[in-house]
Amino acid sequence: MGRGRRSAGHPAGEAQLGAAADAYARCSRVERLLWRRLAVFAASDDGFDRPSVREVCGSGALPAAEVLAVFDRLAPQLLVGAADGHRYRMPPAQQALGARELGLNGERWIAVLHHRRWALGVARQACEWWGAGRQDEARALALRELPDLRAAMDPATGPLSPHAEAGTSLEIVVALWFLWTACGRAAEGRGLLRHALALHRDPRRPARCGSPRGWSSTSARPRPPTRCSARRGRRRCGPATTTASASSRTCGVAGAAAGAHGRGGRRVPRRARTDR
Repeated sequence: MGRGRRSAGHPAGEAQLGAAADAYARCSRVERLLWRRLAVFAASDDGFDRPSVREVCGSGALPAAEVLAVFDRLAPQLLVGAADGHRYRMPPAQQALGARELGLNGERWIAVLHHRRWALGVARQACEWWGAGRQDEARALALRELPDLRAAMDPATGPLSPHAEAGTSLEIVVALWFLWTACGRAAEGRGLLRHALALHRDPRRPARCGSPRGWSSTSARPRPPTRCSARRGRRRCGPATTTASASSRTCGVAGAAAGAHGRGGRRVPRRARTDR
């Protein structure tokens, strides 16, 4: 399966959208509701799994206790199974229709909000696994869910104002510090961090999950890896450019702001700056 890639399929044509609309019309009320909510997942080859469906789509008129029973009825006619047999993805026409109906029914904001809170939980879980010595599992989880995590790391995609969602986006970026520093994605991490900080009104808000003390300075000034750190990165994440140790030490968003967001007129207290 792909690793963080968007689906390579072509955009849906009119005939495909028409067939999807006919199938949608034949569904029951709760099946149509689930169809719409499933469209909030990012279009990618890796898709989503049943626990994610329960957490993101189970609320209100479709409670979490009932959502998987509806999912089992809907999946055979709506979804394509992934290679491992445990994940699913929506074809482009079905996803486009679901996203359109989600907006028309005024449900997009709550669906996106549930999706972003789920993405935050995924990032925290991956961060905890990495700190507990389960690096392979942490990396696999982060890469598998990366398309959805990317959407949640962009405050502009949130259901509320970008300023209101920037805190959640920033926390996800910081929780995934290991993906940027130890898995060869430093440039992507820096870009996501700066984008979230640019929309965040209080860069001193602490992150819940710790990151290495060196990451904030790394995010602003990438440096060549040491021989030891490069060897560690290759062993855990394949060819990588890593500048941080694998141990998880607390470094709040204030430190990241000092390193990656050195503009905007805010002076970061000396005690919040990271060690050089």
